[in-house]
Amino acid sequence: MDSGTRLAKTDKGREEIELRRYKLASKLRTLLIFVDGTRSIDDLTNDGKKLGAPDDALILLMQEGFVVPVTGAAAGITESAAGAADDGAAPTVDEFKRFRAAQKFMNDTAVDNMSGLKKFTFTLKLERCSVRHDLADLVDDYEQKLTKAIGNDATAVLVARLRVLLS
Repeated sequence: MDSGTRLAKTDKGREEIELRRYKLASKLRTLLIFVDGTRSIDDLTNDGKKLGAPDDALILLMQEGFVVPVTGAAAGITESAAGAADDGAAPTVDEFKRFRAAQKFMNDTAVDNMSGLKKFTFTLKLERCSVRHDLADLVDDYEQKLTKAIGNDATAVLVARLRVLLS
């Protein structure tokens, strides 16, 4: 498979993120959160390494049916949408959806990587947020707690992705 191929979550992948039905290991689940149909296998592999996921993490996710390559017309649509967002054009997703995507990302990655009281108090702070600016105010706290839990390299990957979602 071409390293530039983009991957998207299947229904099974979305179900794992929402319900934890298949009980993926936390590093695989965190990598699954990154799969959104716009990122290439190379990008995801690099992020997976920084997150501490196994070298064959994407292969495992594909074999188990959590992700699939984006092909044909869907690939063109995904690339067009990504290009429109990058060229300064008006965003195609409304503000509430952008807020929810960033909040969900923060919640999912915090729950996967933090433990005990830190996780609980952080998720309570997230629930009080109502706009992306509120979430942006939590980035430093998010980064600090994750760094203690998973280290600098993995945290850098998560924070970089979060900043994209918040921009």
